[in-house]
Amino acid sequence: MVQDMRVAIRKRAAKHQKEVSKKEREAKVAALSEKDRLRRNAGITKRKQIREARLAKEETERKQRLAEAKELRDREAAEAKRKLLEEQAVAAKALKGAAKPKKTPVTPVTRKQQSQTRAQKQMPEVIPTLSNLRQEALTVGAMPSIGTLSLALNSCVVYADQEGISAWGDGAGEWTHPSGWVALVERLNQIYKVPGSEPMWCEEVLQGEYNVVFVASSKWKGAVDYLPPIVDRNGNTVPLDHLVFRVTRPDSDEMESGKGRFHRYKRLENLQREVYFTLHGAVNGFAPECYAAVLYPAMTILAKDGPVQLYGTIYVMRRAQLDLSTLLDDHVEETTARVDPHSMQYVDSLRKSGRRVATRMLPVVFRQARLGVLSFDAKPGNYVFGEDNKPYAIDFDSAMYSVGTQGFYYWEANLLMNLTLLSAHVRCYRHPALADGWASAVRELMIELCTHSRGERWLYEARIDTSRKFKEMAIVSTEDQKKCLEMVTVAYFVNPRGKVVTPFNATTGKAAAPLMHQMVRYCLHGSIRRADGPVDRALGV
Repeated sequence: MVQDMRVAIRKRAAKHQKEVSKKEREAKVAALSEKDRLRRNAGITKRKQIREARLAKEETERKQRLAEAKELRDREAAEAKRKLLEEQAVAAKALKGAAKPKKTPVTPVTRKQQSQTRAQKQMPEVIPTLSNLRQEALTVGAMPSIGTLSLALNSCVVYADQEGISAWGDGAGEWTHPSGWVALVERLNQIYKVPGSEPMWCEEVLQGEYNVVFVASSKWKGAVDYLPPIVDRNGNTVPLDHLVFRVTRPDSDEMESGKGRFHRYKRLENLQREVYFTLHGAVNGFAPECYAAVLYPAMTILAKDGPVQLYGTIYVMRRAQLDLSTLLDDHVEETTARVDPHSMQYVDSLRKSGRRVATRMLPVVFRQARLGVLSFDAKPGNYVFGEDNKPYAIDFDSAMYSVGTQGFYYWEANLLMNLTLLSAHVRCYRHPALADGWASAVRELMIELCTHSRGERWLYEARIDTSRKFKEMAIVSTEDQKKCLEMVTVAYFVNPRGKVVTPFNATTGKAAAPLMHQMVRYCLHGSIRRADGPVDRALGV
């Protein structure tokens, strides 16, 4: 109380002194002669004119620098385009003049090796700048509203590719209605529950946190009477070994709190959003083709608000070659077998591999962000590579994913968040040299994105709270986005469950730096304390 009174007295005294000084100045001006007053006013006017002229000159110089920079960028872009066209013309001429090679049988292992080698040769070594990305044209696939799609899922089985979404026709018989898939779901659930009961057509059964994936064998050539007939949009039968069947896991676990059980089945509205996001990815070309998406009622539980019906999903999707997690592991294993792990050549080789993989991944991460996607579960296990060697996104859990139309215009923050989370997974769980190579590839782009994303308050207001537990919720508002980012960061990096290679030693508390400031530094350096002038300036520090 005494301290407050002293502060108030000092403020009052300062205010009084200010008023006295003002009156003294006014008295001096009033005492001036007419000649002195005119001279004083002329001096004030002159100083004002000088200041305005200086500001106008600075503005002219600024505009001139911007124009020169734009002209330089345009010349560089035109020169790069000219060189690209020349290289393409030379390649086309060489291709036409080359002899056609004899076809030789390719084993699955050889096909995989050839596709990886071809992809590495095709991928550029340089990540495009933000300016380059902004110039890329955007094509948006036609999507129905979530409400319209939800109504269709009640009575239809839907199909999605880059040409759009359609429902299965009557020619598929009982498979055209979700009820016709119940027997298949029960059979797949039984295979999952009994290890070793996999049928001959099934090569392997992969288990995720919420789903189980059945991968068809390339050796199986016959038909399976209890599987649906899968055809593409042109009516051509899709071979079984080109497909995967992804079903919601039927088992449940005891809650960590000991109160009740944790079910993988979800409420209808949550799965309707998940199906929408899955089809949205297929239609817009950043997710695998979805031959069938089915919603089915699974079980009823007693919740606080009474009996609740839970639902499951089954997807039939195009099979991928491998996922990003496996690709990173393969690079480390191959390099370890080829080079002495204690040599600098080993480190340099892994850095080059990390840089190539990061460059290869950017197109799908950028396309997601450009279409308004925030992927809070962006991690190596949720990206795969198809037979065309292109990267695709998978796993569109509605509690970790959102699509907003504002991303069409302000997508830089989306790309920054998605790329940061994916890079943080590489930094946290992969070899440091591999992560350094990845970071060197995305560094300049991340710095640009930090500079142009500072207007997104939710992104920079997020803070690290080690006590925050993950809770499923629909991501609708910017406040939801902030909470989800905070929960995901704590779950994956602050309190991780897996084997950590480079720990994320985050700082917490009111005086701690914002979450994104710490995450960006961690991604680029493996430490939040390393000084980096360009990064600090981009973050506004």
